[in-house]
Amino acid sequence: MCVWAGGDGGGGEGGGGHEGDAYGVCLHLEQSLALASAGYDKTVRVWDVDTLKEVRTFYGHTGSVTSLAYSAQGNLIISGSKDNSVRFWDIVSGLLVNSMDNVGEVTSLDVGGNGYHLLTASKGTRMCSLTRMYSLTDAHTLNTWG
Repeated sequence: MCVWAGGDGGGGEGGGGHEGDAYGVCLHLEQSLALASAGYDKTVRVWDVDTLKEVRTFYGHTGSVTSLAYSAQGNLIISGSKDNSVRFWDIVSGLLVNSMDNVGEVTSLDVGGNGYHLLTASKGTRMCSLTRMYSLTDAHTLNTWG
């Protein structure tokens, strides 16, 4: 992991982190534990951006974690993986609070601006495509494409 300072374009600070490649990062500007990363090592890691120290690691995916996002409230990290699942992690307790399985090999995910919808893209046989949109209020599929 490397955190870059703005302004002068100078080098970044970093070190430690995932065993293997990091596939994604997300930043929540209103939280002190604001940076999360997704990795080849099947983990999600949370970093304190003030100290650049890793403060929590989430284990539970059985495939590389490819994408992640914060919930609109900032209390959850949502991760997508090559294990065909999306998982919801409570940042404070460190617990897995929900999961959705059999969603396809997740290549990307994002939370809608209103905070109530989760979009996932999954790997298909020919290309990556937008495949599902979920309601975050009652965990049901709103629409499926492809």
